Amino acid sequence: MCLFCSYDSEGVVRENVYQYLDELALAGFNIVFISSSDAIRDTDMEKLSRCCIRIMNRENKGYDFYGWKTGLEKYAEYRYHSGLLLANDSVLGPLFSIRDIIARFARCEADVVGMTESFHFHPHLQSYFIYCKKNVILSEEFVRFFREVDTLELKIAIIRKYEVGFSRLLGARFRLSALYGLETVLARFDYHQRPVRWIEPTFHLWKPLITELKFPFLKKSVLKRRGVSLEELGAVLAESGSSYDLAMLNDWIGPQDSVHPARENFSDVP
Repeated sequence: MCLFCSYDSEGVVRENVYQYLDELALAGFNIVFISSSDAIRDTDMEKLSRCCIRIMNRENKGYDFYGWKTGLEKYAEYRYHSGLLLANDSVLGPLFSIRDIIARFARCEADVVGMTESFHFHPHLQSYFIYCKKNVILSEEFVRFFREVDTLELKIAIIRKYEVGFSRLLGARFRLSALYGLETVLARFDYHQRPVRWIEPTFHLWKPLITELKFPFLKKSVLKRRGVSLEELGAVLAESGSSYDLAMLNDWIGPQDSVHPARENFSDVP
């Protein structure tokens, strides 16, 4: 199953989010949609019900870790599923078929599998897409971690205590792995513009990740904070052979001139 956190300043579920949800459903995930927008429109409730098994609306506080905590508390049946994906709408995609990624998760010997990792503060999996196998979600460590998640508001505190803390706590017992490990990626690309602990791969290496490694996601902050244009993105997608339709961003790019703090990746540090 998948716990999917979402936020939109206008309370709208955008077309790029529906595309993401549809791909997850096609890949076999039962999706619990957790919105921290003020409300979910009736039209969106109807559309979400077609691809999600449960829809929740919560107060916008505590960032996504608190959203996942809410999902675990309100959907206790998660423990009966074969695995749990923690995801959010801070990324665009999948740019390529996600089924290959899910197959790699299943084949991976690690117990907790992410897409990318960061060395900021301490090596850890980045939290926009993390898959936990059943032995993990049934563990005392997993249950205790989310039981103790609180509504911290300072971003730096969230990074240290929850994004880093999740990997450190579970890594003490379980094997963790990133499909696109930072050291492996850096060995492939000649990037020396900043110390390794300050490299956020989906932000600083987004272009070669997509064109050379067929990485299936693009952080929205690449467009909103880095200022990459749709024209440049379109050229990169064409070079990579991705069929992702940029037209679905038309309802998102215009009205949202800034990224809400709850939607930024915790590891997008300057």
